[in-house]
Amino acid sequence: MKQILFNPFRTIAGTKALLIGWIIMLITACIAMYSQCHFDGAIDVHIGRDTTAIAYFLEPLVNWSVLTVIFYFTGLLLSTSHIRWIDFAGTVALARYPYLLAAFIAFAMPTLDPESLINFRDIDTSTLARLMITSILILLVSIWMIGLLYRAFTISGNLRGRQAVWGFIIALILSELITGIIFHYLYKNLFL
Repeated sequence: MKQILFNPFRTIAGTKALLIGWIIMLITACIAMYSQCHFDGAIDVHIGRDTTAIAYFLEPLVNWSVLTVIFYFTGLLLSTSHIRWIDFAGTVALARYPYLLAAFIAFAMPTLDPESLINFRDIDTSTLARLMITSILILLVSIWMIGLLYRAFTISGNLRGRQAVWGFIIALILSELITGIIFHYLYKNLFL
C-alpha cells in the first residue's frame, strides 16, 4: 500500500501510467468544477475563483504538458541513459493523482468575502478553524504530489544524487513560471 501511495512508478509507468493519470485528471477536473478548486500552476491549488467550465479541464492539461516537456528536456540534458518521452508523460500524469483529494477537500473550504479577510477579527472561530484545517490538508496534499513528481522525474530520467535534486528543483521552478505566465494570459483573455 505504501508503494502505491508514495512510489507507484516502480510498477506503473509508460502508456499505462499515462492513461490512468489522464483518467484521474479528468475525474479531478469534474470534481474541481463543483468545488471551485483550481490547479492554476504546476503545483498551485486555489479555491473559490468563479470561471467557465472549460478552465477546470484546461488547467490540468496545461500543467501536465508543461511539466512533461520541461522534465523530459531536463532529463535529456542530465541523464547518461536512454530515456523515453512516454515514461515522463506517464509518470507526470500519474504523479498528479493526489490533487483528486485536493478537489474533494475544497468542498470543506469556507466561502469568505474578501473584505472579511481585511477585518480578520470579524471571522467566527468555526469558519477560521475550517479555513486553517482545509489549508493545511491542501498543503500536505501538495507536498505529497511534489514528492511524487520528484520520484517520477528521477525514475523516468534514471537520475540520482545532487544532479537529480538540482535538476528537479530547476525544472519545477521553470514549470511553475511557465504555467503562471500561461494561466495569467488565459484568465486575462479567455476565462473571465
